[in-house]
Amino acid sequence: MFLSNVVWPNLASVRAFTLLGAAAILLRGRPQAHKRLMLLASIAIIGPAVARVSRWPPFGGEDSPSVLVVLLALLARSSFTT
Repeated sequence: MFLSNVVWPNLASVRAFTLLGAAAILLRGRPQAHKRLMLLASIAIIGPAVARVSRWPPFGGEDSPSVLVVLLALLARSSFTT
């Protein structure tokens, strides 16, 4: 239960961050691509932090969809700013 709910998603986040960050470093010469990849890498790694904050009572506790809502809002916001 712990492995499937906590460890594997966190490892997937680290892998996504690593791949997006490496791609961004390789594409430093293309500013728009670099900027977007760095933003996506940052969003990929922020999930566990948002999950911890979502446990606070004002944000709905353990069973709220607040993590998904925050991550989707960040992705939507990033598509308008870049």
